Amino acid sequence: MAEVLEFVRRFSSEEACIIHLSGLRWPGGYVCSGCGGRESWRLKARPRVYECGSCHHQESVTSGTVFHRTRTELPKWFLAAHLMGCDKRGVSAKFLQRELGVAYQTAWTT
Repeated sequence: MAEVLEFVRRFSSEEACIIHLSGLRWPGGYVCSGCGGRESWRLKARPRVYECGSCHHQESVTSGTVFHRTRTELPKWFLAAHLMGCDKRGVSAKFLQRELGVAYQTAWTT
């Protein structure tokens, strides 16, 4: 139980999840896939998206991942992945629906 509480504490916000994903995507710091530029900023209206300071190419931290184009909050997806990884028997979509407070279809997609 303490492990789950620690996980929830660490990834309790969208911001924490975005920062974690950006660190995985660009371990040495942001690098534009368009021009190789190293300076960027995040869009206020779309916080998962980084824009290159040189060529203005936009990239999402979720593009090319299982989270691509999701409208579900990242903390819910992170917790779902954690719960699935912790139980060798797996977890049911009904369990995820109940525990995460998402629609059955969303839970099943996980």
